[in-house]
This record gives sequence, C-alpha cells and structure tokens, in this order.
Amino acid sequence: MKMKIAMVLAVAALGWSGTAGAQSLPDALRPIGNLPMPLSLIIPHYSELAAPYDWSGFWAKPILTYQTMSFSGRGSHYLKDDDGVTLGAEAGYNFQMGNIVFGPTADLSYSFMDGKGTPGALPRTRSNVDMVGSVRGRLGYAFDRILIYGTGGYAFANLEIKNAVAGSDSATLSGWTAGLGAEYLWGEHATLRVEYRRSEFSEHNFQTLPPGQTKVGAGLNIFSGGFVYKF
Repeated sequence: MKMKIAMVLAVAALGWSGTAGAQSLPDALRPIGNLPMPLSLIIPHYSELAAPYDWSGFWAKPILTYQTMSFSGRGSHYLKDDDGVTLGAEAGYNFQMGNIVFGPTADLSYSFMDGKGTPGALPRTRSNVDMVGSVRGRLGYAFDRILIYGTGGYAFANLEIKNAVAGSDSATLSGWTAGLGAEYLWGEHATLRVEYRRSEFSEHNFQTLPPGQTKVGAGLNIFSGGFVYKF
C-alpha cells in the first residue's frame, strides 16, 4: 500500500510539473536539476524546452524496481508470497504522430526475491526468482512535457522451487503484463518516468512438490521509476 501511495504522489508531482512548472523547476528543486559531475550521470541536467516537444527516437534506462509476488495453483500453499527488488535494463523506440506517442520496448532484470515456504510445509521449501523480463508495446498521449501511457505485452520469469526432500526444479514461466505510466520531459536527452505493471504467469508442474500438487503459477506487481536517456 505504501508503494501504491508513493506511485500516486509521484504521478501527481509529474502532472504539476507539466502544467504549472512546464518550463521551470520550482526554486527548491533547481539544485537537483543542475548537479556537477559525476552526480549528473545519475540525475541529468534539467533544461527548458520550446514547444513542440519531441518524444521520438531511441531510449534506454537502468531498471530498479520493487516487486511483490504471489502464487497460484494447487501447489501454491507450500509457498509464501514474496517481495524484493530487481536490477536490469530497458530500451525501446518512440514514434510520434502529433500528441500520440507509441513504440516497442523490452526489458530484462535480475531479481533478488528469495521466498520461504509456509510453516509446516516440506522441510526448507523455498522459492527463488532470478531473471524476469518482457517485450511490450507502449501507447500514450503527450500533454506538453507530460506523457501518460499504457503498456502491455509478453512477460516471462524464471522460477525455482526447492526443498530438502526433492532437491530443486526450475522453469521459465510465460504470461502477460500490462500497466500504466507517466513520463516528464526532463530535458532534450532525458525524461523522468514512473510506472506500475501487473504480470500474470501460467502454471507449471514442479517435481519438487508432492504428486497432485505440483502446479504453481505466479503473479507480479511491479513498481518502477527513474530517468530515461534519449538518443
């Protein structure tokens, strides 16, 4: 819930920046938009831009997300829901037709989620998710320096389930992902983005679980934000 509130506040802040502060940062934030090297590699220099605003071209961003994972299927009662962070990279291309912005995007991350089994379950049962990623499309509408968009497509996650009785079994789960985001045109070569996505993965048989209870699926809530670098 705290993460959802933070996302709402971030989107609201972006919306304010795109209207009341379309060309200038508030005085309190001006030092953040003009940091010296090497800090400017983390927070790019803010720049005032003249309309019309250009969203087109290649872009890339580092990924730092917070994710929560829940399980489904007959074997899910052996596993506890989990949360954690992921690190990775995302890239894509924007096409622009007037105020409409659209294009493909792909991402790949390493996850640090390492969940435990439920009390009384098989001895030392654990779940581990390492690689997660997606291939999606984005479609949005630009209001001056603000872009509001939706995104959706194919998603995958590598899930391992292990315990002290049967060892380890892993599989790459496939599914879908969809979400919403907001982006602020920070400068000629940078934007600031916040995004929420939901991913659902189909069930798979894990042989480390008891017969008749081997099927496990998963769902992810993905909260992300950060600077995007345009080329």
